[in-house]
Amino acid sequence: MKRALAYIVFFATVLWSCQENERSNSEYLEYATKIANWLKAQEVIKPEGKIWRSSDEQDSAPVFNAGLYNGSAGVVLFYLELYHQTESEDYLMEAMAGADYMLVALPDSLDQTSPPGLYVGVSGLGYTLGEVYRVTKDQKYLRGVEKVVKLLDEGKDITDPGHNWGSNTDIVSGNTGIGLFLLYAHDKLGIENSMELAVGVGNDLIAHSRDTIGGKKWLMDPSFPRYMPNFSHGTAGTAFFLASLYEYTNDEAHKLAALQGGNHLLSISNEGGLVYHHDPDTTGLIYYGWCHGPPGTNRLYTKLARLDANQKWDETIIKTNNTILKTNLLDREPNGFWNNLGQCCGSAGVADYFLSQYIVTKDENYYEQVQLMTNDIIEHLTEEGNGVKWVHAEHRSRPDLLQAQTGFAQGASGIGLYFLKLHAFSNNTNLLIHLPDSPF
Repeated sequence: MKRALAYIVFFATVLWSCQENERSNSEYLEYATKIANWLKAQEVIKPEGKIWRSSDEQDSAPVFNAGLYNGSAGVVLFYLELYHQTESEDYLMEAMAGADYMLVALPDSLDQTSPPGLYVGVSGLGYTLGEVYRVTKDQKYLRGVEKVVKLLDEGKDITDPGHNWGSNTDIVSGNTGIGLFLLYAHDKLGIENSMELAVGVGNDLIAHSRDTIGGKKWLMDPSFPRYMPNFSHGTAGTAFFLASLYEYTNDEAHKLAALQGGNHLLSISNEGGLVYHHDPDTTGLIYYGWCHGPPGTNRLYTKLARLDANQKWDETIIKTNNTILKTNLLDREPNGFWNNLGQCCGSAGVADYFLSQYIVTKDENYYEQVQLMTNDIIEHLTEEGNGVKWVHAEHRSRPDLLQAQTGFAQGASGIGLYFLKLHAFSNNTNLLIHLPDSPF
């Protein structure tokens, strides 16, 4: 009788767990569809296609841009992934309408109003158009990517031994991000000349590196007064590109420079493995997001662990992960974690990173962090009609500037892509969207 009762309790528990998992799995997709509902209210229909407001501010003139960081490219990628997971043609039509507008928004030449970068600039448009082409096979989108590569080729500055698009080296708007797009264009689309251009970027970056403590470093721009060593604007991102380039070229110079960048970062990290936000004036400031914290910098260490047998890269990843687990980010007390829920600086970026870590390691502590940050995202949503948005502060130094943005890095599209990643993981299905700067 006791054994029978035990079986009843066991199977009831299993049934409850299955129902709970099913509810949770569908809940992630439900949030994504509610994000799509809110984005629908932010769209503006043009003769050429669609573009989305960068934010829903009602007290000022709407701001529009097509870029990946906080513009329509992020919205298009979100709709593509939502189509991939639901097979709803409506979402594909939204993505294609956004891509159609991008085609006419592409400039005829690069200038200050048409920058070349990945997150800010035409390289991000090229990547997004490439993803739309890979889904639709419509040649006009491929021609759009080819136009971006042509623009980059025609707009490059020749140096010895490589080339660049100005002195900015970073992931967001500089040469490193452009190089990652070019690798994507070569690998996924086979676009002529893109690998040659990417090699030129790598050679130029090596030529403009600076010998420093532990190895090499790269400044975001020699004219910028601060050195920011982490992923979005510094050495970690540049070394990540060089390591990625080595995977195609097998050029030991590219591998060596990447390792030298990683060694420099290890030499300036604190006891918990974290690297400061910038110097010379605030080397004690630690961030926790993709931009200046472990979710970004550990992308480099992940890449280096695949190229180099030294265990220090994996050991550093574990150390930094444990440091975050011991830090109560949700009290918003740490200077480098504030009222931000986005992919770049906030909860979505941390949650996305730890989900990737859990998928690789199956460490339950990592999944607990995923759940913690996911709950934080959900608790801070704002319902509007039949949709949801997130009103938060993009900048740590401007906590009173609160906005609900639409784009990838700071807005609902990036958070939506995270929910779709959760949904895919929960249902053991594949993601469509993999950004060029991700090793996961």
